Amino acid sequence: FLSIPEETKHCFANMSPVLYGIFQYLRTVFGSRAGLRRGQRVRRAIRVLRKIDRILSEATTSENNMISYRDHGLLVCEVHVLRQLAHGVLPGEVEKEFLEDLDDLTNLKSIQVQMKALERIRWAYAEYLGRMR
Repeated sequence: FLSIPEETKHCFANMSPVLYGIFQYLRTVFGSRAGLRRGQRVRRAIRVLRKIDRILSEATTSENNMISYRDHGLLVCEVHVLRQLAHGVLPGEVEKEFLEDLDDLTNLKSIQVQMKALERIRWAYAEYLGRMR
């Protein structure tokens, strides 16, 4: 066998904590995909909010200022997607409040109430969903 000088052994022994720390740092930066998945969910949630805004902006309203059944169906589908995306992005109590606001958004009330609910979602959850303006 090759004999390793004593100084080299001490060098490796002293450097192992540093190398371990560097390895752990690189593993968390490059190995963790959870942060990447969360970022993808946030971007999708923002796109869904944009679709909801378009649905409400372009909705056909009746004489009592309610959106048509077709537009309401489209709205319900997009809100369903948003509910699923919010599950992995928002903390527990915040998610509960978010779901309440989504219920306000899908209730068949006047379009003004629905637009206010959408605006409330934008400002109340901007911290979690990134800047939406």
